[in-house]
Amino acid sequence: MMRNVKIDREGCIACGSCYALCPKVFEDDGTGTAQVVEEYMKEGPEVGEVGDDIGCVENAEDSCPVNVITVS
Repeated sequence: MMRNVKIDREGCIACGSCYALCPKVFEDDGTGTAQVVEEYMKEGPEVGEVGDDIGCVENAEDSCPVNVITVS
């Protein structure tokens, strides 16, 4: 089953927790703002689609201090 991942990049404070916890899915865009890595990118840098096997996306969602990551 595939899961959708969305980042509200405007609200991102560039803390780095998501790409520290889940580098398979999230990365720094060069300015510190989080984005979805190209492999999982679906609709630009803020929307991706990952398989259930990547459990770290939920850890990243839970650890985001400004709650800008949504996994559904």
